[in-house]
Amino acid sequence: MRDLLASREPRARFAVDYFVYRAAKEIGALAAVLGGIDGLVFTAGIGENSAEIRRGICESSAWLGIELDAEANAAKGPRISAPASRVSAWVIPTNEELMIARHTGLLLGLVAAHA
Repeated sequence: MRDLLASREPRARFAVDYFVYRAAKEIGALAAVLGGIDGLVFTAGIGENSAEIRRGICESSAWLGIELDAEANAAKGPRISAPASRVSAWVIPTNEELMIARHTGLLLGLVAAHA
């Protein structure tokens, strides 16, 4: 994604725009099934590191009540929605490798599930 965002190629811009479109489309579909959302969390590589992608997704999802705080978004949050936003938006760091290891351990029966 960093390479796409840094590129001046029209196809790269199209790929970024399509990524944002698909993310917003899936958020909208989930919101429809759930009857709305209370919060939106960005995590992992793109969600934690790309203010531009977060901005695009939040702007495309504004109809849900998300109002982005541009300064908080640029600073990586943790809360990136404006105080008056009906739906909060957050950047929550994750350790993907640790989560993969934990899930693998559970699947292989190497560790017990927490109650």
